Amino acid sequence: MFDPWPMRVAALLLIVVSTCGCGGDARRASIVGTVTLDGEPLPEGAIAFIPTAGNKGPSTGAVVSDGRFEVPQQRGPFVGQNRVEIRASRETGRMIPDPRHPSGPNVPLVPEFAEYVPEHYNDASTLVREVKQGRNTLDFDLKAE
Repeated sequence: MFDPWPMRVAALLLIVVSTCGCGGDARRASIVGTVTLDGEPLPEGAIAFIPTAGNKGPSTGAVVSDGRFEVPQQRGPFVGQNRVEIRASRETGRMIPDPRHPSGPNVPLVPEFAEYVPEHYNDASTLVREVKQGRNTLDFDLKAE
């Protein structure tokens, strides 16, 4: 006599495996986007997503290069509200004592770098975005004022 039990178990396992995905964390989302400052692509910098408003996920981020960034799902932010910080620095043209060396008469000089993205986009960021499940596209048009 034919026993349908093994077939039912196999079918159930197939359904469970197919709905679980390929190891992705459903709480995380991927993000791609652009960052411009006064209409020009940010040459290089960093973007961070920090959970807020009850979102208990980890902070994450990406490098901004030629105004573009991408955060893959496996290390993306958790779905929900996230505060966004954008940073970029450039050489000031000044040389300063290398902070990695102890003070003394022979401290080498290194180029000084300074943040040029306004503080209200990084340390005092007012940028908040809702990250949704799946792939998100977030563009940021920053003003230097």
